[in-house]
Amino acid sequence: MLKTHASMVLITLAISALFLTACNDQRHAPELPPELAQGDPIATPFDRRPSALNRDEFQAALIEHAPDDIDLVPGSNLVMVYMLIDTEGNVRRTVVSGSSGHSSLDQAAESVAQVLRFSPGQLDGEPVPVWLELPIIFGLEDD
Repeated sequence: MLKTHASMVLITLAISALFLTACNDQRHAPELPPELAQGDPIATPFDRRPSALNRDEFQAALIEHAPDDIDLVPGSNLVMVYMLIDTEGNVRRTVVSGSSGHSSLDQAAESVAQVLRFSPGQLDGEPVPVWLELPIIFGLEDD
C-alpha cells in the first residue's frame, strides 16, 4: 500500500478533453432555475460542452486539498463528481456520484471541484447551466 504524503502527492484529473481551471467568484452569480438549484443532478441539454480554463490553479488545489490520512490503492483513488456549471462557468453545486470509499477523499474531490472554472455550456449559441459528471483520480508519484 502507498501512504499518502504531501511531498509525494501527484493528483490527476481524468476529465475527457477538459483542462483544469481557476477559482470561482460567485458574488454576481446568475440565478439558477429551481430544478437545478435543488435536488439531484438531472439531464441538462447542451450542444457545446463546458471547457475548463486553468490547469495550474486546479493542480494547486488538488495538492492543497489532498488528504494525507489514507492509504491509496488502485481502485480506491477515484471519485466521480457531478458539477453544476452555471451560465458564467462557475461550479455552483457538487454531488459525489461514485465514492472512493474514503470520506476524506470524497470531500477533497468536492473541494477541488469548487475551484474549477469553465467556459459555459451552450445550447443554440446561448449559455446554459449544465450538469457534468467527471472522474477525479488521486494518485502518487515519488519525488
